[in-house]
Amino acid sequence: MRQKVSSIPKGEYQRFLDNDEELARRYGTDLSLFQKNKAEIDFEKVSVDFVKKYNAEENGGCGSLEKDIIITIHNPYKLKLRSEKQIAMVLEMSRSQVKSMMEQGELELETQLPQQISFRIKGVNVIRKEIAGSRS
Repeated sequence: MRQKVSSIPKGEYQRFLDNDEELARRYGTDLSLFQKNKAEIDFEKVSVDFVKKYNAEENGGCGSLEKDIIITIHNPYKLKLRSEKQIAMVLEMSRSQVKSMMEQGELELETQLPQQISFRIKGVNVIRKEIAGSRS
């Protein structure tokens, strides 16, 4: 991906020369720069980390009642990853297991946007759990 040296402020250029990780991450996740340069991303080789943001909450002493849980995966860089793949990675399952759960109605998509998906797992003792995705 190319950026004209003259279009980069001198301080930023020096940070590039110094291998500044924060600056490289900012340029490396700037989708407009990818689009401007007609660069393609090899999504098969994209590394994704899932970061737990909140602990699951129990339903005030009613732990014996079966509840659904909702898991939200944030995708701030709008990476084109299949929802089944993201869910499988978070739940540490295979994509076929996730598809099977969806077909049986045990798991259903709540929200499917480029920057976020939410899904519901039915019949567990937890109310809500949120997970944020980030690229490494």
